[in-house]
Amino acid sequence: MERKPKFKKKFNQRLFLAIKLPLETRREIGGILTNFDKEARNFSFVEPEQLHLTLKFLGGDISNSSQNAIIETLKPIFASTPNFKIVIDDMMFGFAKQQISKVLYFNCTKNEELTRLAAEVNYRIKKLDLDDVSFIIEGKKLIFHLTVGRLKHTANKTYKRALIKLIDEIKFEPFEFEADKIFMVRSEMRLNQPKYTDVYTFNLKK
Repeated sequence: MERKPKFKKKFNQRLFLAIKLPLETRREIGGILTNFDKEARNFSFVEPEQLHLTLKFLGGDISNSSQNAIIETLKPIFASTPNFKIVIDDMMFGFAKQQISKVLYFNCTKNEELTRLAAEVNYRIKKLDLDDVSFIIEGKKLIFHLTVGRLKHTANKTYKRALIKLIDEIKFEPFEFEADKIFMVRSEMRLNQPKYTDVYTFNLKK
């Protein structure tokens, strides 16, 4: 009997591991996004305080026991991981080979420390063999990016070209900051908007 893939449904509650951006970086990105003021009716933009890089999506409807098991497993890993630099550079619309573009985002420059950490986290959580944890995204397939907005409708070719032209005209210097914490975050949909709550904070090694 063929095994059906898990986690196909959309969850009202989602749990993930994230790296948050410092206040100054969020302000600078907010300034860049003013270039899209005329696009406000076409996009759902992420609130500045909610901007983050996802290290690992864990799933939805995760039990407290699974949540606690993940925390206890990851504590020593993060505690022994030194702080590391993250650079956010190009703004993009849509991912490579994606047929229907929806996401407006900033790319995260290739980062060996981040890649290794994501792979280690994925491996350790997978070893726990928890039935309610997702493994759709494996470490090597994870695209590190900063989502800033999602298109509300399907972009036709004309609109997509106009949007890419707008993005190309925006000039800015890459953002660089130091990651010193990893957050376990719960996202809950309220009135079609995500509400984020920090579940646990892991401090990296200084």
